[in-house]
Amino acid sequence: MNDQNQVNSKKKLLVIALSFVLLVIIVSAVYWYVNGRNNPEGDSLVIKNLGTYTQGKPSNKDTLNYIEHALYTTVNLNVDEPVKDKSIQDVMVRDGSFSQEYHNDKSIHTVKFIVDIESLKQSYDVSYQWSDTDKYSPNLDEWGTAVRCLPKDKLIYKDFDCKDMFSEMSTTADDPVLAKILPYEGNFYAIRYYSGDKEGNTIISVQIMTNTTGERTKKQFDIYKKEAQDWLISQGVNLNDYVLIYRNLSNDIVVD
Repeated sequence: MNDQNQVNSKKKLLVIALSFVLLVIIVSAVYWYVNGRNNPEGDSLVIKNLGTYTQGKPSNKDTLNYIEHALYTTVNLNVDEPVKDKSIQDVMVRDGSFSQEYHNDKSIHTVKFIVDIESLKQSYDVSYQWSDTDKYSPNLDEWGTAVRCLPKDKLIYKDFDCKDMFSEMSTTADDPVLAKILPYEGNFYAIRYYSGDKEGNTIISVQIMTNTTGERTKKQFDIYKKEAQDWLISQGVNLNDYVLIYRNLSNDIVVD
């Protein structure tokens, strides 16, 4: 009888141990699943069926993270109630719209497609690029990674007053000083100008060809920002006469 009790006790201990191990595995899996989906760029909307089109093709996780964050940001410009991180489950690549090319002479990959969001009755034009050789390659198109409003002839839902990051640049200001020198592209920055300020001010947009994700890149950003300012001043531009907006390589506005 005692021997049987010992056997039963060992079985209970074994069951408890195995249950504990299984619980740890489940908790770890859930933690990895939840946290592994976090986008380092910030809140995002996942393009559900993109993997179907990119399977077997070259890909770049950092660029995809950025474009899904940019999609989230653009959608929130066009809804009355803000959407939450990964809250929309029907962001789908439109059939027949996907293309992926590799530009061998520039070592640049370019992906383009349209996404349709049935639940919102909205569609957007999506494009993104990355380089095989240099994350900050000068061969990358300044606007090659972006989410744009679609032209009306490509809409499949009703038309809406679509806004995107280019909406503010829809009109070019009538400025004789800037018209002579802009747009301009230096080695580490690009400068454009447009009207769009509610007060009627002319805006100078400076995109610095580096991101601001770390201390080193922030210092580089500030150095190139100063170079751009000095170049404008050397061309006779009084910076106090304009509103200056600074963007990083990902085209996010950087606030001082």
